[in-house]
Amino acid sequence: MCRFIETIKVADGEIINFERHEQRVMITAEHFWNKRLHIDRERLETLAKASEGISKLRFIYDRNGVRDITCTPYRMRRISKLVLADGKGIDYSFKYEDRGMFRGIRGNAAEDREVLIVKDGMITDTTYTNVAFYDGRRWVTPRKPLLSGTKRALLLDKGLVTEGDIAASDIGKYQNIAFFNAMIELGEAVLPISAITT
Repeated sequence: MCRFIETIKVADGEIINFERHEQRVMITAEHFWNKRLHIDRERLETLAKASEGISKLRFIYDRNGVRDITCTPYRMRRISKLVLADGKGIDYSFKYEDRGMFRGIRGNAAEDREVLIVKDGMITDTTYTNVAFYDGRRWVTPRKPLLSGTKRALLLDKGLVTEGDIAASDIGKYQNIAFFNAMIELGEAVLPISAITT
């Protein structure tokens, strides 16, 4: 059975951006099972309120509903180097629980190394974040990411990033790359373009 995962940021007991996560769950459920799923927000909020600082609220769901809910302290992974990798054949348009496709592409890379996935010559995402490139005046995020993340949607709506086609061959035109996802804010994880190797 196909299972999916949702990860939501909790800051000092408050769930962040819940509506966008709920929307993604509903879109997934409609697409795969032609149904709506019930998410017990009160239960999630009760669990979140018991946490301090930044925590990761995580649950798995399938056609039968939400399960395996946890809320744990969050520690951001520190990346120092990126390697371009061919993402041919990877489809992560939905947030699947099974991430085996990424284990294959990452191989045995060290904890501080991450892959920047290229499909058809265009930059998409890393294995766990959306990305944006700084051109000296604005942040540009790939028009066709592997996963259209909840934070990405929020940043686009606020005008903090803009969409664009970013060819792997053109990354030298940019100054910096930022990683972001539900847990990582834009600007919290930024590297110079020189950190990217082929």
